[in-house]
Amino acid sequence: MRTPEPIADEARRPLPFGPGEFERRLQAVRASAAARRLDGLVLNSPENLYYLSGYQSLGYFAYQVLIVPVDAEPCFVVRYGERTNVWGRSWIQNLALWRDTEDPIAVTKAVLERSRMRRVGIELQSWFFTPAMHGRLTDALPTVTFEDCTGVVERHRVVKSPDELAYVRAAARVSVAALTAGIAAVREAERDLDIAGAVYAAMIRAGGEYPPLPPLVTVGWETTLFHNTWTGRSLRSGDIVEMEIPGVVGRYMAAVSRTAARGEPPASVLERHQVAVESLEAGHAAMRPGVPCSEVFEAFAKPYLRAGYEVPSKPAYPLGISFPPRWIEEGPYVLPDNFTPLEAGMVFHTPRTVRVYGDQTPIVSETVLITDSGVEVLTTGLDRIVFRC
Repeated sequence: MRTPEPIADEARRPLPFGPGEFERRLQAVRASAAARRLDGLVLNSPENLYYLSGYQSLGYFAYQVLIVPVDAEPCFVVRYGERTNVWGRSWIQNLALWRDTEDPIAVTKAVLERSRMRRVGIELQSWFFTPAMHGRLTDALPTVTFEDCTGVVERHRVVKSPDELAYVRAAARVSVAALTAGIAAVREAERDLDIAGAVYAAMIRAGGEYPPLPPLVTVGWETTLFHNTWTGRSLRSGDIVEMEIPGVVGRYMAAVSRTAARGEPPASVLERHQVAVESLEAGHAAMRPGVPCSEVFEAFAKPYLRAGYEVPSKPAYPLGISFPPRWIEEGPYVLPDNFTPLEAGMVFHTPRTVRVYGDQTPIVSETVLITDSGVEVLTTGLDRIVFRC
């Protein structure tokens, strides 16, 4: 263990939440671990580390874990250089360090041995805790029983507190500002790069942090490609521009999508855009506390079926804390076989497209909050139209 070295006050960042919020989260997660008869957790997901401590770093490509006993002080195991981010960005100051010449698994083993935990949850589905790491840790501690604890922390993240929602609302404002700038850039843009540059500049100037994925800005026939972004393509008359734009504040995420066109868009695009808007609005109307995700899916699907189109999967998914490489938060996806009821305080992104391969694809989406009586659209201020530029 290391005692924090002196660190300049200027290097300390205000914690994103107060002590009471972090204590509430820690006690809730400990209770969930204890209910599964676990002595503690070994957490690796950047989102979960941030949720419980405020710690964040771009260096999560290197080994780092937060060890959370149910009855003792949490402890970070991080690379030596990351100690400053623990001191400056986390309320948890207990840490064990590994240098590049040392084995982080051996350091983790030592911490777990001192804790005397015998049943330990470990995040086997974390992006950055590899099967090799798991194998080496279990081999090093043969008297400890490890079991997958994926979801133990995530279930507490799904319903947002008022403090969390303040960040989501700010992120929504950033995403709308960035998308508005992107739409305005379409008229004079020579290439898709010009639109992407306008989006990024507005995102940063509006107070946005680095997003978990880049803004999705595509032009013309390339809009038919899934999860695509700019390529340097020139704009021509009749091209549509598909924009799906994230905003992040305090690591909390919102997203909004709209379609623009250089000149007059093709009639087929306008027809499919209308179907997408009808789906969006029907789905939103069905979203309220107690309604199962499967029922909401049916509402999103009906306009597609009436128009004779295939129903895209996952018409809504949760948003919250986000780090690369994705912006979806683990939680209840809106799918036909998911009977999880919605709860007030959940946040969803609702992207709607009608994709016909080889043709241009329109998009529309919002970030919405489940309220006591229905939904509140957080990404306000933009009409749900194809913007002619």
